Amino acid sequence: MASPHKRSAEESISRTPKKSRRSFDVDSFFKVVVGRKPDQKTFLVHEEIICERSEFFRRAMNGNWAESTDRIVKLPEDRVEIFETYLNLIYTGKIPTELHAVPPTLDQMLSEYECLFRLYILAEKLQDIDAKNAAIESVL
Repeated sequence: MASPHKRSAEESISRTPKKSRRSFDVDSFFKVVVGRKPDQKTFLVHEEIICERSEFFRRAMNGNWAESTDRIVKLPEDRVEIFETYLNLIYTGKIPTELHAVPPTLDQMLSEYECLFRLYILAEKLQDIDAKNAAIESVL
């Protein structure tokens, strides 16, 4: 029986050499602790994916930092919701939006722009050029 979920041309599955296959075992992940208590949240992130994008994480996990041994990176000054937006961008290639109302209210637009600006600042800190560009493109 055929699947009811047919892929569009943009969603077609591409093939890649097995040697470029990513590892998904437990050792290929590390923790990122974002924010301060009581709002602090811990994320489990895939090292290869995030280090491919972020020079900050690449150095933290491959350098002489304690984080590379502990496998925990702490970002106490950052906002949980902005880091969640960053992860969504990295894993899906999309920035989630709240602008579903047509037309959006002024408050919705201001909130959206604030999120995008904060995403840009976080991407600058994490040294992720692609995320910075995505945030700017979303503002324009």
